[in-house]
Amino acid sequence: MRWIAPLFAMCSILCAQSTRDISTQAVSSGALPGFYKGYLYFVEPNDRVRLFTPDGRFMTSILMQDHGDERGYVHSVAVDSDGTIAVGWGTRYGSTGIEIHNGLGDLIRSIDTGLFFPDDVDFAADHSIWAFGWQRAAEHSQVHAKEFPMLRHYSSAGTEIGACLPRSRFPQGLEPGSAQWQERRLYVMPDFIGLVAFSGNTGTQQEWVEVDPNGNIRGRWRLDGMQFPALSLTSDGNVYAKRRDPKTQWDKIVVRLDRENSKWQVVPVAADGVLFGSDGDQLVFGSWNTGVMVLHWLKQPL
Repeated sequence: MRWIAPLFAMCSILCAQSTRDISTQAVSSGALPGFYKGYLYFVEPNDRVRLFTPDGRFMTSILMQDHGDERGYVHSVAVDSDGTIAVGWGTRYGSTGIEIHNGLGDLIRSIDTGLFFPDDVDFAADHSIWAFGWQRAAEHSQVHAKEFPMLRHYSSAGTEIGACLPRSRFPQGLEPGSAQWQERRLYVMPDFIGLVAFSGNTGTQQEWVEVDPNGNIRGRWRLDGMQFPALSLTSDGNVYAKRRDPKTQWDKIVVRLDRENSKWQVVPVAADGVLFGSDGDQLVFGSWNTGVMVLHWLKQPL
């Protein structure tokens, strides 16, 4: 009988935190899906996007078109407040760009980004698009340029209206703006842009960086040792990440950024599954014990 009281206490915590639970139509049989503001998506194998709505239903499928004799590869996916979809893509040697689709998956327009790879994209409140990535040194080359602005801003019509954050502000090694498979690394807020950047020679050397709309860095915090940080930025500005438990080897430890003291503090979270992202001011956890993705919306810990 000693276990009854703790069990009821844990149930009370879960019930108090959980605001919504969704059993989705997304089935994970291998790689886990990406997550963007409540939307789940799969990129499979590299040129097709399957997108699921925040209520768990299948939404649409988008197939990237070939460009000349080269195949287009999806690098990032974002969904606007009106359901418009942005897909950042590139080819091995040739074209790169951002495709804009409606909610049915129909192509609306294409944005030619030249030598710039939009490895991470996100919509602003005014429906403009920000992209974080890297740049070729020349056409038909796989050599990276030595210096270039890593953050680009495009109007809703597709015109480049800004470029900032020089590559030289980061150490040599991995490209800071490179994509990580189906993982969101760019967050556009009303007064700043937050991004997860590689910052060294290995994937475990990363940092969380915040810049103002003009590209001026207002803060940066190391994420070293978090191989898969899966950061989440809530609408009220809190930054969370998941960290691997050395005992269980599960990514179930949740940390929150204390900007004032420049520390990542462990926060108590009673949730089924692992931190998958954020939606508004809530955290979203995912579990897939039966292969079907189940999402849990929870209030932030105090």
